[in-house]
Amino acid sequence: MGMVILWQHMLREMQLGKMEIRLVIQLQAEEYDLMAASADLDEIEEVNANCILMANLQQASTSGTQSDKAPVYDSDGSAE
Repeated sequence: MGMVILWQHMLREMQLGKMEIRLVIQLQAEEYDLMAASADLDEIEEVNANCILMANLQQASTSGTQSDKAPVYDSDGSAE
């Protein structure tokens, strides 16, 4: 009877080991997904910054051709 208990214990340990391996693999996959999402977010933020920069450059390059110029304000709120 003692041998059956030993086999049951070994089987349970093997099953727990398989569960641990599955959890580690799942966590690694989730970590990879998170890293990929973070890289995507970084790329989106960079594209957004470039779009804002290009819009500002375009506005600056065409502002000299407009006849009705709006006042330019300093950081303290006073007009130039």
